[in-house]
Amino acid sequence: MALVMTDDRNYAAIASAIRSKNGYAGTYTPNLMANAIYALSVDGAPVPNAGDAVALGELSEARFCSAVSIRSNAFMSMSTLTFADFPLCETIGSNAFYGCSSLSEINFPICSRIYSSAFKSCTSLASASLPLCERMESDAFQGCTSLTEVYAPALSYIPSYAFGGCALLSRIDASSCTQILTNAFAWCTTLESAYFPMCSRVGDSAFRNCSSMSYAYFPQMSNVQYMAFYGCSSLAYVSIPLCRIVNMYAFEGCHSLAEVDFPECSTVSAYAFAMCDSLSSVNLPTCETVGNGAFASCSALGTVTLSACTSVGTYAFSRCQSLSTLNLYRCSEIAASAFISCYNLTTLDMRSVQSVTSLANSNAFSSTPIGGYSDVAGTYGRIIVPASLYSSFVSASVWSLFESRFVSV
Repeated sequence: MALVMTDDRNYAAIASAIRSKNGYAGTYTPNLMANAIYALSVDGAPVPNAGDAVALGELSEARFCSAVSIRSNAFMSMSTLTFADFPLCETIGSNAFYGCSSLSEINFPICSRIYSSAFKSCTSLASASLPLCERMESDAFQGCTSLTEVYAPALSYIPSYAFGGCALLSRIDASSCTQILTNAFAWCTTLESAYFPMCSRVGDSAFRNCSSMSYAYFPQMSNVQYMAFYGCSSLAYVSIPLCRIVNMYAFEGCHSLAEVDFPECSTVSAYAFAMCDSLSSVNLPTCETVGNGAFASCSALGTVTLSACTSVGTYAFSRCQSLSTLNLYRCSEIAASAFISCYNLTTLDMRSVQSVTSLANSNAFSSTPIGGYSDVAGTYGRIIVPASLYSSFVSASVWSLFESRFVSV
């Protein structure tokens, strides 16, 4: 059944059709007609909960020029619905079109608010143009597996799981967005880029496993949250110039990321760049703390300079097989296994330290030239320290095991 309504005058004809189907003998007034379409509001007048929803079980099209809002569960699981046209609708209630698996086209030109799960699992919906939408709640389009593009330039924030699992989503325009919350785009495996010039916060796992994303631009963001870009295997370029903290696993598994340039960053947390095996250039001039496993298995890293770094965590650079020179001019603490299996690490430069650096144990240099590993006979590493502290280093606990490696400047 196709339901087409151009104005309130059509309500009587629709009411008659519904009465003949379900045997209802009452009278539908224009304001109460919405009962038959899962509790719509007509011209702003609220209506009761739906009482005759079953009458629309085979609805294929919904066109309502007068309805200004759609209440919760209005068309939920209506598998025959293919088109929804609501030119005056301002709000869409939670679960309104949830599970409408055949819904392929929508028209909501002045809608300003979409509640939770409104279009969740609308697996045939191909695009969403919402030019005036300012607010959206969680799961709004989650699981819309055919959705390819979204136009929402007025949207102030993107809530949790809003587009999670939209595997074909390749483009989104949300240029006014200031926040992206948890898992908002997780598993959007076709999303090409993330361009959000106003966004200052990206939540946990926001772009997790967006495996086609090659570019991310966030000029206002200061913190990269837990797993925010985890598994973005095609991500080659990231611009976050104001970033101060990179949280745990933020870029782990970004196999195409070749360069990190965060001039304001003070902290790189645990496993933040682990397994970024194309990463060859790191510019972190203000970074003070490198967490556990932060650059583990970054096999393309050759020379790293962290001139402000004071603390290096457990396994921080483990299995960085190309790493040959590490400049930690002011480092005061090196944890266990920090450089384990860095087979080519021949230079550790700590020339500007103010006191003897704390070294957890000797396995920090296991399977490195500094620790005695060499695949070429007689080729071992060196540790550069200030001349004023040379004798203190060579006599210090643990460091004394590497006495022959020290060079003073």
